Amino acid sequence: MKQTEEWKRKRLSHPNTERTKFKKGSIPLSIIEANKSQERRALSRELMKKNGRPHIKGEFFHTEETKIKMRKPHKGVVWNKGLTKETDKRVEKYANNVRKWNIENSDQLSRRAKEQWGNFAVAKSMIKGLHRKPNKKELALFNEISTLYPNNYSLNTHAEIIILGGKVPDIVNINGEKKLIELYGDYWHKDDNPNDRISYFRQFGWSCLIVWENELKNKEELRRKIVNFHNSEIGG
Repeated sequence: MKQTEEWKRKRLSHPNTERTKFKKGSIPLSIIEANKSQERRALSRELMKKNGRPHIKGEFFHTEETKIKMRKPHKGVVWNKGLTKETDKRVEKYANNVRKWNIENSDQLSRRAKEQWGNFAVAKSMIKGLHRKPNKKELALFNEISTLYPNNYSLNTHAEIIILGGKVPDIVNINGEKKLIELYGDYWHKDDNPNDRISYFRQFGWSCLIVWENELKNKEELRRKIVNFHNSEIGG
C-alpha cells in the first residue's frame, strides 16, 4: 500500500505528467462525445422504424436534389482533358515522374524478383501461393513413367524437389540421377524449340527429355522414348 501511494505521488509530481483540471460545473469532453453518440444511435433507431431497414450513413440525411448537386461537379470532369506536357506544367511534371519511376524501378523490381526466385524457399512459397495442380496431361505422363519405373520419378509442379535457374521442371528423378522430363503442350509450346530447354538444363548438369502432348496418344512409342531416356547417360 505504501509503495502504491508513493508511486502515485511520484507520477503526479513528474514534469511530463499532464493534469487535467475542470472548473466547477464543466463537463469532460468524453461525456459530451458519449452523449452525441447516444443521440446518433437514437436517430438511427427512429429512421430504421420509419423506413423499415437499418440506417445507412448519408442515405437519409440528403435529399435527392442535394445528391444530384453533389454528383454534378464530378460527373464527366477530367482535369487534364486536352492538356499536354508541352502546354501544362502539371501534366509535364506527372509525365516526367512516371517516366523516371518506370526507368529506375523496373530494373530494380526485375532484379529483386530474380533474386527472390533464386532463393529456393521464397520461390517455393510463391509457387505454392499460385495453388497450381498437375493437369490431366501431366498426370497421364507421370502415370506412364511410374508404371515403367516406380519410385524413380516424382512430380515437381509445386517445386517440391527442385528449381533450376528459375525454372520448375515437371517431373524429376529422385533416385540420385540428374534427369528431368518436361511435357510440352501442342498449343502453348508450339513456337518453342525443345533444344533450348534441353541446353538450359544441361548447363546445370541435368539431362532433360521433352515429351510433346500429341505423343501421349501413342503409348507404345511413348514408353520406348521414356525407356531410352532412362537408360541413357546423363548429359547425353
